[in-house]
Amino acid sequence: MMGRIWTAYLVEWSKSLRLKRSYLWLLLVALAIGCSPFLRPVVGDSVGDYGFIAYVTPLAMNVLGFFLVLAFTAGLISTEMASGTIRMVLTRPIHRWEWVVAKLMAGLTYALIMMTLVSILSWAIVWVLGDLSGVTYGGELLSSHGEMVSAYTFGFFLSFFPIAAGVAFALAISTLTRSPISSVMATVGLWLALDFLKTPLGIDAYIFTTYLEMPWQHFADRCDGIATQESKDILHLLLCSGTTFILALFVAITSITRRDFSR
Repeated sequence: MMGRIWTAYLVEWSKSLRLKRSYLWLLLVALAIGCSPFLRPVVGDSVGDYGFIAYVTPLAMNVLGFFLVLAFTAGLISTEMASGTIRMVLTRPIHRWEWVVAKLMAGLTYALIMMTLVSILSWAIVWVLGDLSGVTYGGELLSSHGEMVSAYTFGFFLSFFPIAAGVAFALAISTLTRSPISSVMATVGLWLALDFLKTPLGIDAYIFTTYLEMPWQHFADRCDGIATQESKDILHLLLCSGTTFILALFVAITSITRRDFSR
């Protein structure tokens, strides 16, 4: 079983590598980060510029990057259905649910690449233009460079969970539509609608997008010289993201396994 899923994943990822938009969207995020010093200047004045990283990372990943990851994943299955190639794909010696999991892995891989790109470029800009000597206040070192790297690494790890939930969410929508354009529009539309309505409806704690910003709060607090404890909301983040991930994957698998593609 794992061998079939891995083989299918390699096939699906090779398809993604042949798509120009896979590279163009990464380039778009890179350009946005490259222009960010014009909005928040970085100056080499012997004062730690970690605040720039805390500013640009969530902005690039949770807004533009997240939108592009959703769009990428939303087209993974709907494109196959629109072109009719799904009939040929499902004649291979692989179960339908295994094929869906392979698609999910391709979406998660793209999300991880996007996150890594954002992180590398954010730190590279400060390394070239600014200062990475730690956070000081009144001449006193409050957080060393190593502590800042650790806080950022923790945020990176934790932020993958709501983003992974978004990937599964987009994949589920992709299985319910037959047009990649409709799939992307439905996915992004539902994302924006949930973000707009969750507060008036009082359901913030149950919507995974609520937790996109939270993983970076600890790092942002350290940038301001505040040594905070790990947030108790971490458990809520894991539960909400995990539940969304499982439910969305269940919807995607159920939709594909029960659909008749012979017509």
